Amino acid sequence: MRQETDKEFALYLLETLAPGLTEAGYTATADDVENAGHRLLHAAEIVETLTAPKTKNAGRELIKAALMLGMTVAVHYEDDEDAAIEKRGLKNLDILWDEATACDSATVYFVSHFACSDRKYKEGWAYLIHVNEPDETVSDHSATGWVTEWATLTDYGQNDLEFVIDPYTESGWKAVRPVKDGEW
Repeated sequence: MRQETDKEFALYLLETLAPGLTEAGYTATADDVENAGHRLLHAAEIVETLTAPKTKNAGRELIKAALMLGMTVAVHYEDDEDAAIEKRGLKNLDILWDEATACDSATVYFVSHFACSDRKYKEGWAYLIHVNEPDETVSDHSATGWVTEWATLTDYGQNDLEFVIDPYTESGWKAVRPVKDGEW
């Protein structure tokens, strides 16, 4: 489909609709049809916006994935050394996200817990900047570990891969594509 200017589209509407409007007893001017064309184009833009795939917020998706794996998430405001909040469990997603977005930027640390011991393992960190586009809120992150694998495998939270606990893998987790409506 070729792109038409507003005037070309209005002219097209005038040529195709005017005869029918005249028969109905209404006389449309070129300006009337051009205005109607503008309204139609605006409606088309609204439909396109509403039907476009939504961009997921990478920072929120990262925190959610970590919580789903049972990790502890610690949010540090900007350059603070002490955590503003440290929580574990998916029920805390909104609380953690509220804290992470309470300032312009935050560093989030992820710690996994091994069920067989009291040992904790640092899985990495992510630096969030909230003035970026939603899929770019993860401005920087650790170069190795879980955060890096999450970023690579999920395209920074934009695809449907989920991380699940798997005690048979070296890392203790794996990425899977969820089944939706009976399809992979």
